[in-house]
Amino acid sequence: MTNLSCSIAFSRVISEAAVDVLGEADAANLPVSPRNGVDIEKWIDALQKNYGPNGSKGIAQRMGQAAFKYFLNSYGRDLNLTGLDFHLLPSAKRLRTGLKTVSQKLGQECGADIQLDADNNAYYWRISLGSTAEVYWIQNGFAYFLAGMAQELMSWSGGGKVYNVREVMDKTVCVLKMDQRPLD
Repeated sequence: MTNLSCSIAFSRVISEAAVDVLGEADAANLPVSPRNGVDIEKWIDALQKNYGPNGSKGIAQRMGQAAFKYFLNSYGRDLNLTGLDFHLLPSAKRLRTGLKTVSQKLGQECGADIQLDADNNAYYWRISLGSTAEVYWIQNGFAYFLAGMAQELMSWSGGGKVYNVREVMDKTVCVLKMDQRPLD
């Protein structure tokens, strides 16, 4: 059992995204409540039982994409993501600033350390956790939710373009790689 769980405020974001993606009836079958913090292990386990190992990853990623708009509604103003100052930044700076700001907030809300790194071609979210068991639950489900959020963030920050976001395997941390150039 892990201690990996999300704050009540962020759990509301996940709950709203679950309803958007699955509908109220199917979302009610998940251990996601806007009144309690989401236990990530139980949430991913329920997704895997209901949709299989591969289907659960796709649903988690789609839920992450849907969650971004609720994240912006809940946190955007406080994080200075919705103001004119952010939108007037040059595209590359807007992408990097958005990724850094969102990764820090996600880390706070879900009890993980999410560091932003970059090279000439990609940005990376390095998600560090307290134990190997927690890395398992991140790599086998929650990383897809975070990848979906990163895709929506980059599309929103990058003027509606689509960016490739994927997990890079590592035994000790979860790494999401986000290409700096859009696919289209």
